[in-house]
Amino acid sequence: MHCHNCGSTNPEAVKFCFECGTQLRRAKDAGQADMATAIPFAKPADAKHMANASASVVDPPVAEKLRQENERLRQQLAATRQAKERAVPMAKVPKWAEWRETTPLMMTDNPGVLLAMVVVGVFTVGVVAIVVGIFLTCARRNRYRLECMEICIRGEDHVQGEDFALAIGKAGVDHSRVAAALAKLAEAAMKNADPDAAMRIYQRAAKRWKSAHARRALERLGREQA
Repeated sequence: MHCHNCGSTNPEAVKFCFECGTQLRRAKDAGQADMATAIPFAKPADAKHMANASASVVDPPVAEKLRQENERLRQQLAATRQAKERAVPMAKVPKWAEWRETTPLMMTDNPGVLLAMVVVGVFTVGVVAIVVGIFLTCARRNRYRLECMEICIRGEDHVQGEDFALAIGKAGVDHSRVAAALAKLAEAAMKNADPDAAMRIYQRAAKRWKSAHARRALERLGREQA
């Protein structure tokens, strides 16, 4: 909207000119304006009279407030323009679809792949748990058999001790301890006049437990039998 007094352009919503404070008249209401408050037509020679008449339309305090508000809006607009000029340009962030296509398949949003990964993980954990459980069970049984064989050695019962010796596995036991116990068990069999049982125990110790003492004992028994 143009001011009919100073010719400056103002927003449509304002009622007073930001430059001179004159009350603005809309085009559609020009014919209905109150002649008592309208500025009379003046010739170019009467420009001074027009300025005085327009200044009398609005009270000076109101006109001063309008000028201050107009100045504040201008400063705010200038500050906004300067801020836009100084603003750092935004980084180019890739879209999710582009990033997913260029990223290795470590994690995915595909439900099928996620389900397969979960199934494989559960299966792997289950298999590991089963293997560990079997190993611990075998280890406990082997330790039990070793202790029973040592009890039989102390009681010089080589027959029952041989049964435990044949059932001992390698899981969870000290191999050198088992080899030493087998050597003592074979000596108990020889003491009880059972060279065949002693031969079987020495062979077990030499073959399965890699006992050097059992190999030497087998060589000695072979020479004696020859």
